[in-house]
Amino acid sequence: MRPTRSVFYIPGSNPKLLAKAAGIAADIITFDLEDSVPAGEKLRARELVREHLAAIAGTGIPAYCRINPWPSGLTEGDLEAVVGPHLSGVCLPKTEHPDDVERLAEVLGRLESERGLAEGRTEVQLLIESARGLLHCYEAGQASPRVVALVFGALDFGRDMKVRPDSAARAVDYPRAFVAVAARACGRVAIDSVFPAYQDPEAFEKDTIESRELGYQGRILIHPSQLAPAHRLYCASTEEVDWARRVIEVFERVAIPRGLGAVPLEGVMIDVPVYEAAQRIIEHCPGQDPSTEA
Repeated sequence: MRPTRSVFYIPGSNPKLLAKAAGIAADIITFDLEDSVPAGEKLRARELVREHLAAIAGTGIPAYCRINPWPSGLTEGDLEAVVGPHLSGVCLPKTEHPDDVERLAEVLGRLESERGLAEGRTEVQLLIESARGLLHCYEAGQASPRVVALVFGALDFGRDMKVRPDSAARAVDYPRAFVAVAARACGRVAIDSVFPAYQDPEAFEKDTIESRELGYQGRILIHPSQLAPAHRLYCASTEEVDWARRVIEVFERVAIPRGLGAVPLEGVMIDVPVYEAAQRIIEHCPGQDPSTEA
């Protein structure tokens, strides 16, 4: 499975930052046409993003674009500008209903057909940022096979709840957990919200550990300093990988050949669910020391 630990956002209207995009070692690069782009720069941002998509594709890193939401009236124009062979996927902000997803899938299908692209090649992430979106996110996640991830937007969610837009606000605790559960239930990746305080590395690490414990597999990043800790913290630690290897070794050497449902390891009974959990750890971080990965 392709890693999604770091989803790095770059404002689509900033030529200086766009020029640096190909040098950013994130798991996904997302060019933003929405919140980080002033209203008067929206059309120019489309052109700038389109010009830089090929450079990202050349690095092998998936290139995404966060388009504007349907109520803006800009969504279809954004898609017309960016859908092509160098775009891996789009992020739909303010997703509130499965109808939003079906409408997006229809436009993507038309553009792929018109441009000679394989049907269904353009992936979709859904950004959940409102109370209504939260209540429909499970159904929205299942509305199209293009959907690969549910993304939680803490700041806009707080704003929608009419509380201080803060990723640490109590009002976002429940929805943050719910989006991760919904993503798991519909077989999609869970990507956590941005952590705006990029100059507070201790707080970022603490929040990212909580994020992983909730079931998130990555998060939106806005500063290069957040890349290394995100890659380290969203991957199993060296100790966890060593434990997983011991579990797999004893289960495959003893339990499976003998037809046993459980075997002891270091004073603990290891059964099939534990064995499968160990396999997932190794699949996620195969043959590497995550503590040293940049």
